[in-house]
Amino acid sequence: MSIASKLRNFVLSCHCGKVRLTCDMESDLSQSGRCNCSSCFKTRMWVHPVSNINSLKLTTPESNLAVYHYGAKCTGHYFCKSCGTQMYMRGEYPGSPAFAYVSINCIEGLTQQEFSAIPFAFANGLEDNSNESPKFTNHL
Repeated sequence: MSIASKLRNFVLSCHCGKVRLTCDMESDLSQSGRCNCSSCFKTRMWVHPVSNINSLKLTTPESNLAVYHYGAKCTGHYFCKSCGTQMYMRGEYPGSPAFAYVSINCIEGLTQQEFSAIPFAFANGLEDNSNESPKFTNHL
């Protein structure tokens, strides 16, 4: 099976509907994750990487979005100006390829049961070690 056949185009939207986007991700969403860094912890982000960064397309006006940068300012956190829903993160660290992650909770058309079946891994962003799980995870 080719990589392309494992991808699915997802539609995502914020709470009020003023921000909508589409992107390609693995159809089973098996690369989703939760992180304990200060930003993800406070916003309760649950993310999945976009398979092809060029597939991330806004279908509503970009003027409906605001962006927040902090720390090294390598990552933009994009959210709806009206309802505050964080939709995605996009960035590039020196020496690494550009990346984008979307908020799993913004995917349209999934039932609560389907959301509960999505596997996820933890990342210890608080200690800049995304390859290991943090010591405490129940609160994430």
